[in-house]
Amino acid sequence: MAGDESGREEGIRQLKELLLEMARRYLIAQQAYLSQDPNLTKQELWVIQIMAWLGLRTVGEISRVGGMPDSTASWVVNRLVEKGYLSRRRSERDRRVVELELTGPSAALMAAMEDAYQRMATALWDEMTPRGREVTMEVLRRVVDAAAAQLPESGAETHPKHSGRRHSDEK
Repeated sequence: MAGDESGREEGIRQLKELLLEMARRYLIAQQAYLSQDPNLTKQELWVIQIMAWLGLRTVGEISRVGGMPDSTASWVVNRLVEKGYLSRRRSERDRRVVELELTGPSAALMAAMEDAYQRMATALWDEMTPRGREVTMEVLRRVVDAAAAQLPESGAETHPKHSGRRHSDEK
């Protein structure tokens, strides 16, 4: 039994290292997009990303999902409006609410990032066998689901890419 436990511990350690390496590589890729506009901070890029990925429209949503105080979210939004990455408009449903929209520069930045991820995914896909693709997709779905279950509610459930079938629905 002790051998089983040490194998489990080693597996968990290796999984953690792989997840950290994926995060590191993501951050390295992110730096390439920050260099396109040296005046864009990591925090500002994060706000653009979560708005684009999750369809967020208000400072309150950005604060909650982005894990930052309202004052910080408001400050970042103000800077992004000044830089032309966001625009503000009054909600037609509730005139008290100010809605945010991504503008051309932020949409172009996100399109460039999506294109880079598409090229990376294509290269990975083309390197795999059909069986390898099937196994990889199943494993990644399970990793994403397990990670999501461990995180506090983030609004990710509103993201169109996460609202479809899950691997557990496929059985």
